[in-house]
Amino acid sequence: MNIMHLLLPGEYILTAPTRWHYLYRNSKSDDFIERLGLELNRCNPQNLFDNRLFSYQTIISELGWIKGFTKHDFNCYQTAYLLPQDLESWEKDKVLDIFGAHSTHMKYWRWCPKCIIEDEEQFGVPYYHRDHQLPGVFHCQKHCEILNDKCDACGWYVRSLKEQCIPPFNNVCPNCGHSISNPEILTTETIKSIELASLKLANTDYTPKRLNALQYNIRKSAGILSIAENTVEERKRLRDWQYHFFSSFIESELRSWFRKLQPHNGLMVSPLMRHSRLTKSKPLSKPLHPLAYLLVEHFLKQSLGLEGHEELAA
Repeated sequence: MNIMHLLLPGEYILTAPTRWHYLYRNSKSDDFIERLGLELNRCNPQNLFDNRLFSYQTIISELGWIKGFTKHDFNCYQTAYLLPQDLESWEKDKVLDIFGAHSTHMKYWRWCPKCIIEDEEQFGVPYYHRDHQLPGVFHCQKHCEILNDKCDACGWYVRSLKEQCIPPFNNVCPNCGHSISNPEILTTETIKSIELASLKLANTDYTPKRLNALQYNIRKSAGILSIAENTVEERKRLRDWQYHFFSSFIESELRSWFRKLQPHNGLMVSPLMRHSRLTKSKPLSKPLHPLAYLLVEHFLKQSLGLEGHEELAA
């Protein structure tokens, strides 16, 4: 099979057309890509709920190039904590607005220096891996390498996929010619735990009651009834729970994940961590970025000794 007519192992589906463009730089191949309804335009690496996902999956499936996209897209990750009605809306309307969609620090395309070498040896060209673009992930799990995203020497980064269709060969900056060095990142046991949880989430099928189970365990951790009563005592216990949740993370960890922190009761926290979807069973607000739920699940694992989505008997 022609290397153009497939997705490579772990390749992010939205970047495949730019790799094809690189391999077959001629008007015929570009016309073919355009006729398929695929794009070579600017694309954010973490543009959750990108409606192009459906059309790309449909086109590639109909062509018989691949079956199954779990390893190639963000769908499992982005839908994990949706209420069933939110998921239905996303699948029907192909549009869903979430709170915190642009709140994480992962805004540049990233790659692993060792994957670049291996991919070129095996496939003749490096490519963008889905796992390397996930929020909360800072390392290549295969090589334990810190992911690269820009050149410290000149500040270059991938502004457009059409301009930089694939990761830079040999990890050399295409702008200044310097070797791109690994960035300095904070590494703690908590960051490692969230990293693994993000990767696991991206490969876990949707479970309709996951959010309800998470909220149940939050209330259990706070020492309140599973059925909301909205009493003064209940609100106090939830505030106390929030404080313990917020204080379980150090500020530098939060700054590794989120672009913006705000002061709250003497602590610096992300607005995502105070979102109503974490504690209210029937929230009226928009869905929340999955990274916030992963932090809650991590905290619950420490405080209750269980996974945050584990369902308990009533």
